[in-house]
Amino acid sequence: MSAPIAADHVRRWSDHVVQLEFPSQTLPPYASTWITIIHDRGEAFIVDPGFSQPAAADTLAAYLDFLRIKTVVGVLITHAHRDHIDGLSYAQQGVASGAFVGGHPDALTQVAHGPNRRHLNHDDRIAIGEMAVTALYTPGHAEGHLCFALPDGGMIGGDLVTGSGPSYIGVPGGNAVAYEDSLRMVAERKPVWLAVSHGPAIRDPSAAIKRALEHRGRREMQLRVATQQPQPLGALVDILYPTVALDARLYLERSTLAYLEKLMTEGAVVNLGGGEDGPYQAVPSP
Repeated sequence: MSAPIAADHVRRWSDHVVQLEFPSQTLPPYASTWITIIHDRGEAFIVDPGFSQPAAADTLAAYLDFLRIKTVVGVLITHAHRDHIDGLSYAQQGVASGAFVGGHPDALTQVAHGPNRRHLNHDDRIAIGEMAVTALYTPGHAEGHLCFALPDGGMIGGDLVTGSGPSYIGVPGGNAVAYEDSLRMVAERKPVWLAVSHGPAIRDPSAAIKRALEHRGRREMQLRVATQQPQPLGALVDILYPTVALDARLYLERSTLAYLEKLMTEGAVVNLGGGEDGPYQAVPSP
């Protein structure tokens, strides 16, 4: 039996984990979400069914048949952004009918698909076949974001990072302090592989996480320097993202605000105006 999806849209991370790429309503520069299947002994979890086209549910079902999966036990969500849950209702009407939907309580409040929900908190274990997956609370990109650790030392990362760098962190919903704490927590676990939802495959998880933290550090330093004189939000966006396309500006304003919120929490920057537009100014070092 041949696979029902082209090989360049498939990533096999281990004997128990495979990802399939489907088009989704995600943010540029991406146009797709990698949906994960965790399987053992004929049972499976589907992680983040974010496909935007109903026909993708049929392809997913065909691939589960290809893997000889008899039962989809649960649908796990790393977080509730639409590019991770858009296909949930289609999955529940087909291959995942009767399966529970598992996620962090803060994420499940945003998912309005059926009563069979299972709250997952940090270090909760969920069994499949003869193995167990461990939920890890990794907020920052989104409220209630989870990663899922596998027994072989690998990890399903959701949007902890992307294949091209750090994930988008914007307010409301995003939190830069929590995000960097989550990156460090995962780095300490030293995952042997990290299956994320967008972009190229990550071959060196530790290096990818280090690059994400360094990138965010550089952005924070840019803001510290730029706010030596009072600057409104719009001017700071222009400094951080001088070549931004107009249709992306709103997202970058939300991202810049998340950086500023972190710096204000740390006492490094103050908002002189009170509203989101600022102006913002760095606090002189003692």
